Amino acid sequence: PRLRRFRTPSDPPAWKIDLVNVLDAVSGRVFVDRYHAVTPGVAELYAKAYRIRTSRISVVERGRPIDSLGDATTERRQQVRSGLGLSIDDRVVISAGRHEHQKNHIGLVRAVAEIAAVDPHVHLLIAGRDGNATVALRQEIDATPGADRFVHILGHRTDVPDLLVASDVMALSSVFEGTAGIALEAMALGTPIVSTALEGMVGILEHERNALVVPQRDPSAMAAAIRRLLDDRALADRLAAEARSDFLDRFTLERSADRMVDMYRRVIAGH
Repeated sequence: PRLRRFRTPSDPPAWKIDLVNVLDAVSGRVFVDRYHAVTPGVAELYAKAYRIRTSRISVVERGRPIDSLGDATTERRQQVRSGLGLSIDDRVVISAGRHEHQKNHIGLVRAVAEIAAVDPHVHLLIAGRDGNATVALRQEIDATPGADRFVHILGHRTDVPDLLVASDVMALSSVFEGTAGIALEAMALGTPIVSTALEGMVGILEHERNALVVPQRDPSAMAAAIRRLLDDRALADRLAAEARSDFLDRFTLERSADRMVDMYRRVIAGH
């Protein structure tokens, strides 16, 4: 569901969003036996938006084929950095996703700018296609002193796993997400994560256990969390290890497929 409080400048008028949600809720009550949500947080959003009982919602988390992601080796890390013109001593933050307002890349640029003001070795990689927020993002970069040195707009990339291996931190700055695929891939590859607090990611990223979670639209909080992981290798390694353990237990493609089949069997059986 698209909730009004998550509207972006490119969204249709609020009344159209409300109408679609009402139609979905009514048709769902009549025609839908079971809803599928990709996280516990998304299940809560469904329940609120469509006014349905959570017992009608099955959570089956998305999966990623871990074999296709490759291994996080030192050689791979060095090779990717060399191709980007970065040294092994640089401190690299990555974000990936289409340039849309909900991704809040502008806030992330501001966060990394705070770090860059005292750390000349920090770099921000933004991988993703142009979108509705591209013009505003480039205007922010142009208006930020020194940003042309530390912000790298990479465009659409098919090698995001390589970029994750090359990075010290994966930053998720969104104001709305379901399951962020980049977060699952970071978990699998052992790249430490800083994320905004997202209802859709509830039950996946847990503050101080497998990630650092900060308030939305707070560049200074994002900057402080990124610096913690850059400066405290032991903390970064601990969070990354917990995240990878969670991935192997819950988010492999095989695990996701098994749970989806089980959900269909239960629906067919009327459970």
